[in-house]
Amino acid sequence: MTSSLYISTTEPGSGKALISLGIIELILRKTSKVAFFRPVIKQQPGDRQDEDISLILDYFALNQSYEAAFGLYAEEVQELIARSDYDEVLDQIIFKYKHLEQNYDFILCEGSDYLGQVSAFEFNLNTEIAKNLGCPILILGNAHCRTIPEAIAPVKISLKSYLARECQVIGVVFNKVDPELRSQLLTALEDRLNQTDYLLAAIPYEPRLKSPRIREIAQQLKAKVLYGHNRFRGRYFSCLSRTLC
Repeated sequence: MTSSLYISTTEPGSGKALISLGIIELILRKTSKVAFFRPVIKQQPGDRQDEDISLILDYFALNQSYEAAFGLYAEEVQELIARSDYDEVLDQIIFKYKHLEQNYDFILCEGSDYLGQVSAFEFNLNTEIAKNLGCPILILGNAHCRTIPEAIAPVKISLKSYLARECQVIGVVFNKVDPELRSQLLTALEDRLNQTDYLLAAIPYEPRLKSPRIREIAQQLKAKVLYGHNRFRGRYFSCLSRTLC
């Protein structure tokens, strides 16, 4: 039977791509038959692809097509909802997932971004999909620039909603945590959840992770490099810091 995991975020910008990278890196040590799946994605302009799907498929060179890595576009979901065809939304997403299930040992599902007019629906949809697929759920919270109560509140709401629908939640991970508050956050989370069976983790905030490399900037701008090739491995963040100091 195919194993799976569903990453559910409480809001946009939680850093789910980072978590997905880590999980797939770990699973690939045990099996090469790994797939990545997003139920709903936004359609990108032109030939652009969903950033998370493109990142995962390219970085790990997964044996999977781009089209097989998502269920529906958000625009298609909106159209089906307008026709009151909620079941068709679920059916199409589940159909594509089941196709992956026949060919892979592990499927990592990454939930929606909760952007646009269907944000509330997307959360309900994620819940229904995870429940129908039998995927264990990992809730990802965002602690950036927040007090401990502010960080925990949306996670508790999300957890309560999943449990009310009898979904299996296996853990809670907070990303972008102030290193000085990490241990306090974990302690508070343990106390407020009143549950010792969950996996609880807090990833410290590291600003350098969001800084592009000089090489990446040059490639995006299609710039001609005149000198300084030996500094291409540096990041814009660190180079800028040295310049300002």
